[in-house]
Amino acid sequence: MMRKWLVQLIVWASVLILLMLALRDVEFAQILPLLQQLTYAQIGMLLILNGLVIVCFAWRWQVILQALHPARFFGRLCLHRLGGFGVSYFTPGPQVGGEPIQLALLQREGIPSPVGIASIGLDKLIEISTNLTVILLGLLILLNTQLPADQVYLALLLGAFGLGLPISVLYALWRGVAPLSGCLRMLPNRGQIGRLKLLVEVIRQSEESMMAFLQTQPRATLKAFGISIISWAGLMASYWLMASFIGIRLTLVELINLLMAQQVAFLLPLPGGLGALESSQTFMFGLLGYDPSIGITLSLLMRARDVTFGLLGLGWVALAWKAER
Repeated sequence: MMRKWLVQLIVWASVLILLMLALRDVEFAQILPLLQQLTYAQIGMLLILNGLVIVCFAWRWQVILQALHPARFFGRLCLHRLGGFGVSYFTPGPQVGGEPIQLALLQREGIPSPVGIASIGLDKLIEISTNLTVILLGLLILLNTQLPADQVYLALLLGAFGLGLPISVLYALWRGVAPLSGCLRMLPNRGQIGRLKLLVEVIRQSEESMMAFLQTQPRATLKAFGISIISWAGLMASYWLMASFIGIRLTLVELINLLMAQQVAFLLPLPGGLGALESSQTFMFGLLGYDPSIGITLSLLMRARDVTFGLLGLGWVALAWKAER
């Protein structure tokens, strides 16, 4: 109990410190005029575009799931993905936490647990790999900015190490190696604990499904990565439009840098990257020579967008549970 209280204290203290850092150079009088430039049509356009991005996330998941098990409920799968996003967004952690909800919703559709875990695991590995690739690309671009080279090289090293983890897991599975269940089988007294034995078996079956997918479905694998690229194109278009609606025309290099900073913020163990997102955007806009107030303005717009979709996702989860009862 004490440890949980301490963790919560550290999390919210970190949020407060990051928010203070984000707001220290911001002119609050500039924020409202920037927001007032938005029209209802522009807000609707942004919501539709981001809704299509979520549909792309569900499309990638459906491509993987369809290769593992017949699944013909794409509409509900979009809602299941939205529900997972809602839980992940409001949960402290690097954009994880909604996966058990997604699995439970798949089970209600009649999908076996090993298949559900395999589809969610592959989807998450591909998503993380793509996101980390964008981060590395942004860091490479930063090599040509005024940041100290040693700091950028250190960040590149950490980014490459982070990208290596999901890629290594995907490669191991492709070669027929089960990393997670193999590690669990090495635990002492595993056979004497019924639940742990069952967990290892479920994970083993899931990893076998993942191996089969990667080894026998090269087209589906490439398609899943391709959909990730399409999703990122949608995210880039959404961010660029959001900035242009308040009078800022970003170059491609600036856009990649800003999205890289956003992704780094979401990797921190804070609910929705609270504080980290705001700090990353004000810092990056200041670095690029813009008024830091623009960073806070766009952060507020992103917050409004993500909270809206997150609450819709939580609402779908609540409805699904209520319908089951």
